[in-house]
Amino acid sequence: DLYSLAAWEGHLISGHGSGLIRVWNVATGARDRILEGHTHVVLCLAVSGTRLVSGSGDRSVKVWAMGAGASWPCERTLVGHAGWVNTLATWRGKVLSGSDDKSVRVWDVGMGAHDATLIGHEGSVLGLAVHGDRLLSASHDGTIREWALGTWGAVRTVEACGREGRQAPFCLAVSGSKLVIGSAGRWGFDKAERYEVRVWDLGTLECEHTLPQPAGAEVWCLAAGCGGVW
Repeated sequence: DLYSLAAWEGHLISGHGSGLIRVWNVATGARDRILEGHTHVVLCLAVSGTRLVSGSGDRSVKVWAMGAGASWPCERTLVGHAGWVNTLATWRGKVLSGSDDKSVRVWDVGMGAHDATLIGHEGSVLGLAVHGDRLLSASHDGTIREWALGTWGAVRTVEACGREGRQAPFCLAVSGSKLVIGSAGRWGFDKAERYEVRVWDLGTLECEHTLPQPAGAEVWCLAAGCGGVW
């Protein structure tokens, strides 16, 4: 039932298959509040300043005002995607959303305006990561695309798992000068497949190391912190 996590000022925020978002007090372990509004699974969460952003299988992105009050109200709902919203990233007051409709959309969090749509992937957009002045997107089509933040132009495309391979890049994390990519099944789960974590150089976008996982262990999420990637 748990699909996504985020953290903000002593709170752990969890997104669930029911469409609910639960907010927990890390110090006490108590549940502080429940955010209702999504009608399908909450697949991704991100924090932008004092706002929480959530993406869902209901094809919407919601923006919530976080604070000390009893409720964190939904400020606005961003609609436009034609498929599930799988992944989110934030940059300078913008939220970037990747979807099953093969696009990345750029939104102004404060105004709720749709700024741009990034087109080019041939499969669902599964992961997003920001590094410097670049956005990186991972897709079910087996590629990683690099985009220029602000101008939103395509910079380059690299084969991450191969367009005909059995694996797809599923999640991304940036740690220093490295991009870490976790893979999952492209055509469905295969318990015999050895899914991989790959470490890439961000400058060259070339793979430096491959870390095989136990057979059948898909890599669905990554997080950078404490000098490493988890």
